[in-house]
Amino acid sequence: DEGFRVCHCNVDSIWAHKERVSHFLDSHSPFDVVAMSETKLGPLIDDDMVRLSGFNLHRADRNTRGGGVALYINDNLKVLARTGTVWTAKPGYPEYLFCEVSLPCSAPIFVAVVYRPPHAPFVSGSNFLELLSSHMEDYSTKVIIGDFNADQLSSSADCQLLRTFAEENSLSLVPHGATHHTSSSDTWLDLCYIDVEDTLLSYSKTDAPFVDGHDLIMLSINVTLTRPSAQPEFTYRDFFSVCPNMLNTFLHTCNWDSFSTPSSVESMTVCLNDNLKNAIDALVTVKVVRRSSKHKPWVTGDHSKLLAERDRLYRVFRRSRVVLLFSSIVLLETEHMTPLRAQDNYSSSNV
Repeated sequence: DEGFRVCHCNVDSIWAHKERVSHFLDSHSPFDVVAMSETKLGPLIDDDMVRLSGFNLHRADRNTRGGGVALYINDNLKVLARTGTVWTAKPGYPEYLFCEVSLPCSAPIFVAVVYRPPHAPFVSGSNFLELLSSHMEDYSTKVIIGDFNADQLSSSADCQLLRTFAEENSLSLVPHGATHHTSSSDTWLDLCYIDVEDTLLSYSKTDAPFVDGHDLIMLSINVTLTRPSAQPEFTYRDFFSVCPNMLNTFLHTCNWDSFSTPSSVESMTVCLNDNLKNAIDALVTVKVVRRSSKHKPWVTGDHSKLLAERDRLYRVFRRSRVVLLFSSIVLLETEHMTPLRAQDNYSSSNV
C-alpha cells in the first residue's frame, strides 16, 4: 500500500503529449489520479483518442487552442460526482473540475484539478474560490492540484490571496518548490493543496521540466487502498510445440471403432472430436501470458538515453545557469518527441 497517489502536469495539449505521459506512467508505481491542465481538447477529439490505459477520463474542455482540465482516474476506483467549468466565453477565469472519488473501506475523497490562465482574476467576476470552498467542505480528505499561475515564491497579491484561502479552509500546500523553469527564472506555479489533517507520505517532481518548462509533480497521502495483486493474464495453446511423431503415435492408440463399423455421420464426428481433444490436452502446451502496456516498439534504448542526458544537462544548468545549456535541453526535448510521434505510423501500419 503506497497510499493515494496523485500526479499533475500542465501538459500543453494531451493530444500532442499523450505518449510522453503514457511512457512516464509505465515507468512509475501506479497512480490513482492523473490530473492535467491546459489539455487543449475540443468536441472533435473524443475520449478514445486521448485514453490512457487503466484510467477513466473526466474532462472539462475549453477548446483546442488553449485551456481545459482533465482527471484520469484509475479504473479500479469509482467517481460518484463531478462538477466542472462550462466554457462559454473568452478565456480569463479559472477553469476547474471537481470529483468525488469512492474508495473501498474508506471515506470518499474530494479531488479537484485547476487551471488559472495568467493574470485571470480569482475573485472579480469569478466565483471559483467560493465554489471550491463549498464543494470540498464535506470531505475530510482533499486534493486540489493544478497550474494556478500564482508564484508561491513571490509576495504578489495572488500569492497572498491563495495563502489566506488555504488558511481559512484548513489546507496545507505540498512543498514542491519551483515547478516552472525558463533560462532566466524558476517559479512555483503548479500547486497541490491537501487537508491539514491528512498525512503526506511522500512528494516529488521530475528531475527536469516535463512539458513546456513545467515539472510533473507527484504526491501520496495516507489512505489505505486495495490494489490488484497481479496484471491481467490470458492463456493459449502452443500448437507449434507439438511433435508430429508423438501426435501420430497418440492418435494410433485412440479408439476409432466408429470408423471401422457402420456408423452414423454424427457418431463418427463425435469420435473424431473426442480423439482430437484428447490429443490436444495431452500434447499441446498451455502457456500463460501477462498482458502489459509497457512494451512500446517505438520507444527504444536510444530514446531512454536521450531522456537521461536531458535530465543530466538540466541538473548542470540549475547549478551553473549557463543559457547555452538550456538551449541544448530544448534541442534534446525535440529529439525526445520524434520516436513518440512515430507511434502513430507504427499503430496505423499494424492494425
